[in-house]
Amino acid sequence: MATKHVVARVIAIQLNGTGSWLLFSLIAIGSPAYSGDPITPERPSGQRTADTAACRQNAVERAMAEGTDQMQRGDPERAVATIKRALAVDPRCGLAHQLLAQAYLQQGTYETLSEARAELRQAVALDPTLVWARFHLARLYLDVGAADKAHEQLNAAVDLHPDLPHVQSLLGEAERQLGHPRRSVERQKRALALDATFAPAKYYLGLAYLDLEDEVAALPQLEAAAASGLPIAELYLTLGSVHEDARRLDRARVLYERAVAVAADRPEAHMRLARVLTRQGHAVRALDALARALPDGRRLPTTQYYQRLEAMIQLERGRALQVLGQWNDAARAYHEAVSISPDLGEGHRSLAEALYRQGNFSRALEHAERAAALDHPVPSELMRQITARVRR
Repeated sequence: MATKHVVARVIAIQLNGTGSWLLFSLIAIGSPAYSGDPITPERPSGQRTADTAACRQNAVERAMAEGTDQMQRGDPERAVATIKRALAVDPRCGLAHQLLAQAYLQQGTYETLSEARAELRQAVALDPTLVWARFHLARLYLDVGAADKAHEQLNAAVDLHPDLPHVQSLLGEAERQLGHPRRSVERQKRALALDATFAPAKYYLGLAYLDLEDEVAALPQLEAAAASGLPIAELYLTLGSVHEDARRLDRARVLYERAVAVAADRPEAHMRLARVLTRQGHAVRALDALARALPDGRRLPTTQYYQRLEAMIQLERGRALQVLGQWNDAARAYHEAVSISPDLGEGHRSLAEALYRQGNFSRALEHAERAAALDHPVPSELMRQITARVRR
């Protein structure tokens, strides 16, 4: 099988906890975009990797084709071994390094990310015209907050092929993350001019408008992206927050349910859903959602983000228990929340009320004062009652 017949495919990977998404494509060299998927990249013209001596060797071509087929069948582990066989024949085939990176990424584990990044760097070093290797590498850079490095890769990719909406759009997202939302808006509009149906550009455009505090412009873009069914949990969480803040709780709940469906192993999606369910009076369902957010025995990574998230899960658990009138259990949940995250003002405010209900007035005052210092004061009437009880 000749290299030019490697079939295009898009693989969507949601990385738990990163709040971002990856679109990785097996390049269609010498063939049109995969018609079965509306977000499959068009083949960039001028792709030269297939014409290099390293990639033209029959053994290399056969191994790459076999590895591609294995990825399409959902067997990335075998694909890794197969593509490594191609690289053993000649390690200077840039496309083989790119395909190996995609096989690593299809496995979807944190352990393989560094391997994929190294392979993509090698691919670009061997063949600077590999646009999709630059695209994938930029996506990985964005996921670790290295927007400057992503911007560098995407600028080079745009210079090579300015007619690719995927590259234009991701470059715009890099610009947004670098603090230039207006540039991002213009870049997303360029991407949509190339392909008016390109949903990721609508999502990124909505984010840029939110950064510009233009919710009126952001909302239709985010809704259009959501209507496309993009498998991006962060899209539904972001749009759900917009509706939740506007008290459109039914719409927010639907969006959070979609986030859970896309990323069932993402605790934040369950926590957001529980929060809305509690606000709507469905406390028992909220507790069920929170149980899925942090099942017994599950430990979250010890990062600032996850510590805050775990505290928020306990806070929402306390609120649901409070709605059910279980004040003692609610107090324990609130105490757990502020123990995990001592600067959680909402937690101190809720704990102050729960302690007051228990008759522990001195501790209630302590947490009420802490809540006020963190800009989350308890209601003035409750503060008056707590203070009066302490003075008796």
